Amino acid sequence: MGEPVHKHRSASGGYSMIELLVVVGMVGIVALITVPAVVQLMPQYRIRSAASETAAAVRMIRQQAIAQRTPWRIEFDLKNNRYRYWRLNNPGADLSVEANWTLMSRNPRWAAKTTDPEWIQIAAVQLAATANSFQDVVCPITPSEPKVDMIFLRDGSVSDQGQCTVSPPATPLVFSPEPEIKFAVDSNAVQFNRYYVSLTENGTVHVRATKE
Repeated sequence: MGEPVHKHRSASGGYSMIELLVVVGMVGIVALITVPAVVQLMPQYRIRSAASETAAAVRMIRQQAIAQRTPWRIEFDLKNNRYRYWRLNNPGADLSVEANWTLMSRNPRWAAKTTDPEWIQIAAVQLAATANSFQDVVCPITPSEPKVDMIFLRDGSVSDQGQCTVSPPATPLVFSPEPEIKFAVDSNAVQFNRYYVSLTENGTVHVRATKE
């Protein structure tokens, strides 16, 4: 006798309605958990990144001032949330005179700029001055375009020179408490909606986070 014939029945793929409903329910639960977390994380990531990247840029400019034995400055445009780099033409030149500064390109090129302003934009974060903020040191000062300057001297310390057009001259920058720049996002969903980048007199950079 020949071997018995086995009929192979192909299993028809598919899910029952109950299985589909279970999967849909699980997806919905995961979405309820993850979507609010993502909504919270994005503004938090943006403000933390902006403050950290700016602090790194400040440290880099300080190192340039020390390496080249020439003052360097970071100019912050508070209205448009951006900043750029300058180098003093002569180590002994007046820090408050605009013509004494040369606009520099971004690292790693470090070339003088004549046409491109080379602003570094800070996206989705608002820059602001604080009660003890840095001052707009370099003339001319335009009230409608608020700016502040971080100036590193040739030894890496921070210049305490006051605002140049005030009469009588502005009080020199003080370092207790440390002068700072504020980074803000308008969101109550984040753990920290304010970051502060500050400097000590010798040029040490601090980053502080808070909820306000």
